[in-house]
Amino acid sequence: MRKRLLVTGYGGFVAGNLVRQASSSWDMVAFSRSRMPEQRNGFRCWRFDLRDSSQLRENFVEANPDAVVHTAALANIDYCQTHRDEAERVNVEVTRELAK
Repeated sequence: MRKRLLVTGYGGFVAGNLVRQASSSWDMVAFSRSRMPEQRNGFRCWRFDLRDSSQLRENFVEANPDAVVHTAALANIDYCQTHRDEAERVNVEVTRELAK
């Protein structure tokens, strides 16, 4: 039985490549805010905002991953400087919730 890997930030470059690379060895589950959900053999994707902690917990429990790679983040430094509260929610609080 293959293990299940959860990747966040599936709409981004790193997560998209990771899903392609790892799908030969893992059953893949992805969370995305922007990319449409996909269902195919060995892969499932949910589309929602990770800042919705109740939906994050619900989908995490349903995904039941063996491992997690968290790539979702606000990475534009200038944007983060001018939108500090949003950057904190995405880059800190979502990470904290996933770690729980």
